[in-house]
Order: sequence, then structure tokens, then C-alpha cells
Amino acid sequence: MGEGDSTRDGSDDDSGDGERYEEAWPTDNPESIPTVVAEAVAAAKGTTPEQLTPPLADSLNVDALVRLLRSGEGSGTIEVGFTYHGRSVTLRDDGTVTVGPDE
Repeated sequence: MGEGDSTRDGSDDDSGDGERYEEAWPTDNPESIPTVVAEAVAAAKGTTPEQLTPPLADSLNVDALVRLLRSGEGSGTIEVGFTYHGRSVTLRDDGTVTVGPDE
């Protein structure tokens, strides 16, 4: 999957509650990770990033997240997971973002 590509799979429910969503963050711009995560979670939930409150930066230390993922240098060896707005979010240092269905 290329940078900026996304895929959805799962149910046909427009709310996105039963879907898994994948997105890519540009590995040459790790500072974009918080924005990409918010966009991916919002898309999976069928809403907009602005409607996700609290914002990601209020839910976890995004600077530490960026530093951690940057340290893998795109090798695909670092994987970080957390829950945001009831969705499991997994990021890999190779640029992959996966958002699971509602828990």
C-alpha cells in the first residue's frame, strides 16, 4: 500500500462501526502521524477528525509516539498499539496505520 492509500473492509454499514481501516503515513514525514491517525479513526467511524474529542494529543504523548516510530527507520520492526475512541489503532514504522472495528 502506498503512502496516502487507504482501504476499508468489513460490513456495508455506513457508520463504519464494523469496519477495519488501513492508512499509510509518509515515512519521510513522521510528524504527520497524529493527523493520519485522526483521519483514519474518523474515517473508520464515519465521522470527521474534528468531531473526535478529545484530540489524539490529549490522549497520548504524540511526540513520544513520533520519536518511537522514527527510531525504526522504516524497517517494519516497530509496532505500537493503543485504543482511541473505542478503536484499536496499530502503527508500524514502515508507515502502516490499521484501525480495528469498534470494541
